[in-house]
Amino acid sequence: FICSAMRSLWMAIALQLCSTYVVCIKVTFESFEQTNGEDILLCNLRVRKFNRTATVLNGTIHLFREARNDVQYKVDMFYSRLGNQQYNHLPMKLPFSGVCDFINNMYTVFEEFTEMITNLP
Repeated sequence: FICSAMRSLWMAIALQLCSTYVVCIKVTFESFEQTNGEDILLCNLRVRKFNRTATVLNGTIHLFREARNDVQYKVDMFYSRLGNQQYNHLPMKLPFSGVCDFINNMYTVFEEFTEMITNLP
């Protein structure tokens, strides 16, 4: 996802769990910050250097509610090309999806990667 040309870009991801609560999360290359909703979802994530050209988000997400298919997620990505806090919305199309539909799709599309994860539902 992240190449060397985008190294200086700032990104923000808003993750919304659309059941009865909304959880907002902000991500930049330097840090990851959960702004609210710790009673529903607790993110212990860190930004790490994967190699010379890529940065990854690594860690654990703890969900304290039952994750049925009516719990949905949405991802929005923004970047600031100059790093001056003037963000543009990335033209990524990630549709709303229920958690169960997302995990089932991940198992079928990325089967070789999900086999390596031992604690995935």
